[in-house]
Parts: sequence; C-alpha cells; structure tokens
Amino acid sequence: MYSRRSRPSREILLSLSANHLHDKDLFSKSDPYAVVYKEENGSAEEIGRTETMKDNLNPNWTRKIKISENLKMIKIAVFDQDSSSKKTSNDDYLGEVIIELQVLLSSSLLRETSHSLSKNKSTISKSKLQIFAYPCTPENPARYRFDFQGINLVNKDTFSKSDPFFEIRFLAPNSTTEITVYRSEVLDDNLSPNWAPFIIHKDQLCAGDDRKKVKIVVFDFDGPENFELIGEAEVQVNCLHDGLILPLLELKKLKKKTYRGSGLLKIKEATKLAVSQEENAH
Repeated sequence: MYSRRSRPSREILLSLSANHLHDKDLFSKSDPYAVVYKEENGSAEEIGRTETMKDNLNPNWTRKIKISENLKMIKIAVFDQDSSSKKTSNDDYLGEVIIELQVLLSSSLLRETSHSLSKNKSTISKSKLQIFAYPCTPENPARYRFDFQGINLVNKDTFSKSDPFFEIRFLAPNSTTEITVYRSEVLDDNLSPNWAPFIIHKDQLCAGDDRKKVKIVVFDFDGPENFELIGEAEVQVNCLHDGLILPLLELKKLKKKTYRGSGLLKIKEATKLAVSQEENAH
C-alpha cells in the first residue's frame, strides 16, 4: 500500500503597517509596535514583534514576522511603548485583530488585507492594520550585505542641508503596492551621505527571487511622519553590484526642461553572503 507524501509546510512572512492609531501620549505621539501571537486553545503565545516607531500614528514597520502556514489563528496586537521592558503589560494597549491565517493566504505570491483594530468586540475603531503575507523559503538562508552612498543629493531645506535617509521597497507583483523592507538611519545636514552597511535576508528583500525589482527611495527627514522625496531608482536585485551608480529621479519633475535629476546613489557593496560569511559579517 502506498502512502501519500505530505507537502512540507511553508513559512510565511508577515509585513505590517497601520494608520490612524490612537494617540496615548500627552506631549508627543504614540510609539507603536506590533506583536504577533499564535492563538491556540484559548491561549496566546508570542511569535515575534516589530520594531518600535517613535512618535508615529501611521507606522510602516520594516521588521517582518515569520510564521508557519500550519497555524490556524493568529492575533496581532499593537502597543504604545512606554518603557524599556519587553513586557507588553508595561505599555499602553492600542488594539488588536484576531484572524484565521488562511484568510491571509492565497495561491498568488502575496495577499493584502486590512482590518480594524479594536479593543473589544463592541468597539468600532478608526485604526486600521494592513497585513501582507507572502511565502519564504526556509531551505534558502541567503542574505545580502549592502553599503549605499548618496552623491550630490538635491537640497530640500532652505536654511540648512537635507537630512537624508533611504528606504528599500519590494514591488509586489500584479499590484501597485510597495512593501518597505529596509529603512536606513538619518544623516543630518549631508548631501553626500555614507549610510551604515546592512545585511538583509533574500526572502525579505525580494520574496526569494532576485530577478524581481526593488525601489530605492531617498527622502529628506523633517520628522517621524514628515519627510520629503529627494529621488528614487528601480533596479533588479540581481543587477546590484559593487560600484553601480543609479540616478535618483523625482518622477513628477521629469517633464520639466530644467530638471537634471536629484543626485546619484552609489552601491559601494552588494555581496551575497553564505551562512558562514554572515556569521562573521558583524
């Protein structure tokens, strides 16, 4: 008698963002983070949590949470961080959603859903949580190390120089949606910034397919929810290499005859790491 071989379960990456969060702080805005729990037999076990976004009621978290597709129910709760403790009981509770995992998944590569954050079943909240779920490949531990530099960035400030940072965004297939997968530090008053090198997992960067495009967007930072576009560039991941220089463009200005671009982005390093290399990369 033959037995049917079961298909290995996939691992899923969750990308989270929220908007219109409740402001729990008196003299500033909330500092939100999200926690993902496994819901089972009436109890919740933490799987992972995002980074904290300071003074931000519309957070777009870059840290992805990895879960198994075999989970039935998950809970995602959002908190306002008030202490350095890891205990959520020390922080203000902003709301939660409980959802069947299969609702998030489909046969396509990526699925977006939007949910109201509520504090209890009778509460209707304006706060929304957006969830992107896409498969990753646990058998592929590939990571990349990147080192980016801006060159002659356009100045967006009147009385000083721009304070640039950049985001890398994964372009979701068959969608206009962009998922922010990395956000750099801000470098004050600098039109030719050398940002810190960083390491990112291939699954997070491009859903495991380095033929896919990413968008690199450079902004001038004026506040946690206030930043101005400097320029952007699109490139396939497998085209990133040491020494590559990309023009940064502000697309809405392309039709202006006087527009000459918004500066350059130099890829000082683009290295695909083996596991042993990654362990020594820090």
